Amino acid sequence: RPRRGGPNRRSGAARRQPVKPVAVIERPTVEPESLKASTRSVLAIILGGGAGTRLYPLTKQRAKPAVPIGGAYRLIDVPMSNCINSGISKIYILTQFNSTSLNRHLTRAYNFGNGIRFGGDGFVEILAATQTPTPGGKDWF
Repeated sequence: RPRRGGPNRRSGAARRQPVKPVAVIERPTVEPESLKASTRSVLAIILGGGAGTRLYPLTKQRAKPAVPIGGAYRLIDVPMSNCINSGISKIYILTQFNSTSLNRHLTRAYNFGNGIRFGGDGFVEILAATQTPTPGGKDWF
């Protein structure tokens, strides 16, 4: 009976060895500081929301960005945290509907005016919209 593999097949000792994985070392992809974009010239504008009709039970007394999440935090703290952690320290917040509690939270949570919290150039400023008296009473600005 013929062997498998034919007459020239070698014994088991000379079989192929499994290929061992080789580590590939790459250069880090971190850019040098000189090539990174500077965030000193970036300004953020956060839209502070409207009436929040889809969240009505929660927005009966406050603006949508002022709705509490996780205890002491508010919805507005998510984009604020994103800006601050990204190095953007010049922040305008446009408020519109029922913004008293939002303004209070921002004033207490983010140090306005003195530049200590964000450095010399940084600020958080609220730009409040006004509702003009019209027959329908629904026109803003």
